[in-house]
Amino acid sequence: MNKLLKKIITFAFLIIINMQIFGQGSWDPNPWDVYWFTDMVHSLQWLDEHPWFDPPGGGTGSGNGDLPSGPDITYVNIMTYNLWRESALFWKHKDVINGSDADVVALQEVLTSSNFNNLKQNTGMAGNFLYKHSGVFALHYGISILWKTSKVGTPKIFQCEGHTDGYPSSYIVAEFVSFCFVCVHYSHDNQQAREANSQSILINGHINSCKNKGKPVYIAGDFNCGPPSAPINKLKNSPGNFIVLNDVTYFNGKYNHATKKNGTMIDLILEHNNNPNKSNPPLWRGTPSSFPSSWLGKCWCCERWWCLCPNHVSDHKPYLVKLKIK
Repeated sequence: MNKLLKKIITFAFLIIINMQIFGQGSWDPNPWDVYWFTDMVHSLQWLDEHPWFDPPGGGTGSGNGDLPSGPDITYVNIMTYNLWRESALFWKHKDVINGSDADVVALQEVLTSSNFNNLKQNTGMAGNFLYKHSGVFALHYGISILWKTSKVGTPKIFQCEGHTDGYPSSYIVAEFVSFCFVCVHYSHDNQQAREANSQSILINGHINSCKNKGKPVYIAGDFNCGPPSAPINKLKNSPGNFIVLNDVTYFNGKYNHATKKNGTMIDLILEHNNNPNKSNPPLWRGTPSSFPSSWLGKCWCCERWWCLCPNHVSDHKPYLVKLKIK
């Protein structure tokens, strides 16, 4: 279909939907909520980058060679960071990543591949991007992995777009010379979907191949559930045998290393590593100093009006672990 026609149809659909949701059937959107406008803008940008009704995917980036290449390393720094898809403060995200000393980063809610490419360029890291949803009414963001080629080499990338029990479970697997890395973003509001995500990882042939080679496997991302939950327990129990690397100390109703303002910890890093020489616990773990606590939050009036709250960079804290893997 002609791209201009796609845009016109998308624009018309979104006007009708937003009239019903925000204007009760008339063109009268809530003046404090600009979802109706930004959804249309993001939809048009998304159509420039991704075809209609494809499976989740449309990924871009490097690292798709036949075999991973690069150094065989002993130490690695791993981080997960949900950018908050409404935030346009990508220059601050760049500062967070560059200041964290992370070698590999799992990113969630990366708003369009254009922003991913901008972030990749400004961090000087290589990377791979995968749209999380598909279709004309998709959420226009994805997940991605960034890595320092000079430190960890170039991975073999697998963009996993399968479904388990009818639920989407898109994630990225990156096999490096010394370890494997999985970037995930679990369902926000569906417990069955989250458990299906975990099941999909457990049966994934690429991940199990890494395990069979004796490579450590790390899963990092926004799980939308805490350490003591069914989706995480599914990964921790046999045959997964993953462990949570976050500090799970819990006191007075909050995690000491909470990654959300309400005291919860849903941004996790898990490890499967049978090497007896690994660090246990991690050499260091927590939110990097490049993300000040004052940057955590959403705008007081409307989460999309980031310009009114320039210091609210994300509603998630990044989480970093420094590891000896063998």
